[in-house]
Amino acid sequence: MCNENNPKKTQPRLVLASLLVLIVVQMPNPPAASAAGILLPRDSARTIDLADFKGKTYLQTTLEAGDGINAKTLADDTAAVTIADASQVVADITMFDSKVANKIFPYFTGRQAGFQSLAAKIQGQNIAPRQIQSALAPITGLINPSDSTSVGTVGSDLILLSSGSGTVVEMNSDSYFYNVAYQSPETKTGRSYVVAPGRKLLDPSDNDYLEETGSYLKSASWQETSNFYTAMFALLTSSDSSGVSGLSPAGQIVLTDLLGIYTAESMRHNMVGLNPTNGAWEIDAAEVALVGAYVSVSGMVMGGGKLTNGTLRVYYNGHSIGTHEADFIKLARLITSYENTKSHHKAMITRITDLTPVKNKAISSAVKGDVFRRVLVYLNRTEFESDAQSHAAAITAAMVRLLDQIQTDQSAITAYVLKHQ
Repeated sequence: MCNENNPKKTQPRLVLASLLVLIVVQMPNPPAASAAGILLPRDSARTIDLADFKGKTYLQTTLEAGDGINAKTLADDTAAVTIADASQVVADITMFDSKVANKIFPYFTGRQAGFQSLAAKIQGQNIAPRQIQSALAPITGLINPSDSTSVGTVGSDLILLSSGSGTVVEMNSDSYFYNVAYQSPETKTGRSYVVAPGRKLLDPSDNDYLEETGSYLKSASWQETSNFYTAMFALLTSSDSSGVSGLSPAGQIVLTDLLGIYTAESMRHNMVGLNPTNGAWEIDAAEVALVGAYVSVSGMVMGGGKLTNGTLRVYYNGHSIGTHEADFIKLARLITSYENTKSHHKAMITRITDLTPVKNKAISSAVKGDVFRRVLVYLNRTEFESDAQSHAAAITAAMVRLLDQIQTDQSAITAYVLKHQ
């Protein structure tokens, strides 16, 4: 085994990683979160507790008819609610992360009062999410009238949240997110608002997610990083959230934000058939977190086709994560290529590919040479779900072991990428 310098390495890594996977995967279901414990309580029709789905892949939990995330979210979109008093809407917003208020109040000449006047137009009315933007129109009091579309989207989401609309997906009583107003990919509607320990409710942007993920992985100890990736894959392979509470508050924020973004994009992606080459933004968000295992310890990132000093924030720069696919996929392929040799850790790559058989030529081509993307696509296609479900613990263990090894090999990987980029 190659032993490159790694500032996080404090003890034998592979043995501990394997033990950690066994401990986390075998943990019992956490107790169901109390509705009284969450910020904006929801009834059972609008609540998805992941503990109820443990043992199913996350895609199965998302797509399950009747009680799954997608079914309940879409049912909520057609269900009318009584719109809350405008003063209550504003009071709720002030309980959220300050970034939420800054996405709506500054657009009005009267700031908070201006938005409250808009909300007052529909207070007390029975309105379904798909009707609310029409009910709010025309939006008056804006500093710049051209902002009416974006203001209408954000404003209607916040009014709905305060009025009892939106489904809540509970990882545990401290980490959860709300899905609000998801309709079709063409309308670009729907947001997921996340709550996590030490961070109030927020609709995290790609920039928020990349900044917090990069910062967290860079500062996390080896054991914390292994815990994080174990909890991440336990969620994706078996809807098992039992490892979340064992993370640091920063880790819980990153993982809850990731799952909120992943869910939002997975729902949109499902609307276009889960095509791995068309709008697979949930896979992009997750892959960046995996590439972060290397970036966090090396301080190097692929930008503009070249390896350079930097952080994961390079995959934003004013655009969504998905627009930077070429760079982080190139880096992932080069990392895979380095590890996939007999002199390095080919057996680890082979183990993962054996656990994720992809016989469809189009899908195989889309993930060729990128072991990270292969696993994520495998977990996001319905034809693979039964097999993925039966190998959940093995996939989790294999991925955590590889990610751990990548951190150990980071110096050699950097030299390899510089030579072959």
